[in-house]
Amino acid sequence: MSSSSDLLGAIDAGVDIGVVAGRLSGFPAIWLLMRHLDRGSAVFIDSGAFGERASGTEPDWESVLSVYERLAHLADDSLERLYVVAPDKVGDQAGSLGRLRRYGERVRNMIDAGVQVIVPYQVGALSGADLHRAVQEILSSNRFIVGVPANRDAMPAEMLRTIEHPAYHILGRVQKNAAQAERLAAIAIASPNAVLTADAAWILSRMQQVCDATRNIRAVRRQTPKQNLEPFETARRTAVRQTIKQDARWAA
Repeated sequence: MSSSSDLLGAIDAGVDIGVVAGRLSGFPAIWLLMRHLDRGSAVFIDSGAFGERASGTEPDWESVLSVYERLAHLADDSLERLYVVAPDKVGDQAGSLGRLRRYGERVRNMIDAGVQVIVPYQVGALSGADLHRAVQEILSSNRFIVGVPANRDAMPAEMLRTIEHPAYHILGRVQKNAAQAERLAAIAIASPNAVLTADAAWILSRMQQVCDATRNIRAVRRQTPKQNLEPFETARRTAVRQTIKQDARWAA
């Protein structure tokens, strides 16, 4: 929900929100997310690291971490509902550990403040258990969430069976398939009392519905141009709000 209209529509609907740090429109978006947290909703901020695979350009981690830190500073009383993704390199275990070491102090500070920090675990030379120990050593803590990527390079179930941890987050793909079911079963076996969260690109899964609603709303507004609309009440914002409220799966 990173674009302003999508963000406002989701806030209007009162649902938990996911955004990408590098796509937010500066302070206004940070302030809106802070208010959303204060009202009791959860906010998930992705680092945008997955885009590096296509672009070949490393994320601007200084900027990404600054977004996390600014929101954490503003939403000081709601940090248990703020979820952020630590620096990593998708599909590269050694590269991910290197980035975590580079920014470890800032990540530790967020953990200590109460932010829910998700550390993606990538496949590589280290076993699941050894990787888990390495991350705990870097962060001097186990008060983080193990991030389980669901892309083609995701950690297999046999690696997850070697990790015992109190919290996991499925990154980027929540639909059920055989590999996902195996990963979830592995987590349940190794950590039966763990808290499990996930994120998903809802807006992409409903893009046609949102676009159709946006066109219809614009057509109605052209026919009745004297409507008294709220500031920034774009057709897209209205369409996102309406589509969320009509989505039975979300409501469930």
